[in-house]
Amino acid sequence: MRTFLLAVSFAALLAPVAHAADIRVVTPGFVGLGGLKELAEKFSTETGNKVTVDQKQMGAIMGVVQAGGDVVVLPVELMDDSVKENLVVPSTRQKLARVEIVMIVPKGAKHPDISTVAKTAAAIKGAKQVAYSSPFTAEKSQQAMIIHNILQRPDFQPNNGKSPAKGNAVVGIKEGADMGLQLKSQINDPAVEYVGNLPVELGSFMDGDVAISSKATDTKVAAQFIAFLKSPASVAYFKSRGLDPR
Repeated sequence: MRTFLLAVSFAALLAPVAHAADIRVVTPGFVGLGGLKELAEKFSTETGNKVTVDQKQMGAIMGVVQAGGDVVVLPVELMDDSVKENLVVPSTRQKLARVEIVMIVPKGAKHPDISTVAKTAAAIKGAKQVAYSSPFTAEKSQQAMIIHNILQRPDFQPNNGKSPAKGNAVVGIKEGADMGLQLKSQINDPAVEYVGNLPVELGSFMDGDVAISSKATDTKVAAQFIAFLKSPASVAYFKSRGLDPR
């Protein structure tokens, strides 16, 4: 019996060791900063397969998706385009998460009532300055475009919406704004307080989908990583970081 066990052990030593995979995930900031990076590190630690998160601004992300990668996270509209252009495998596409644009104020400041569109408009029109993300014309930021369109509504005029020279609404509040509009996944800063989500009628949210790239080098590990992101533990972590898993 002992001889048999030694033989098995020796055979195991001679067996080829499976090589760990190295996959790349392309994502915009609203998911990358909402817990995806930490979950990628956890997956890498648990499986031995390295996951590199390539976070890009919206204006540059499609060029990166066209160049390759293994897992792709995109806003729904851009994922639709990626399917049409055969940049992702359609059968692997899944809903991942939604992130809301929310109102924030300086720590300790009064929280305005934003329970309706009319009350939100009144709060914004009464503010000395409303900070929001860098202009969409510079970075093609989808959240900045959504906020810009809200602030341009006739019922929200006039208002003192202003983006800081660099950074987002959190930076703007640190520079003196009395309220700000920002993605919920990007407000983790002790200098600000969360007031609430904007009314759903304003369409103030972004939905992200996930899929395997048509140029993926390891579709098996890519699929395992997507399944990991959809697991109960990952869902709970996304929620803790301001995302609403779908």
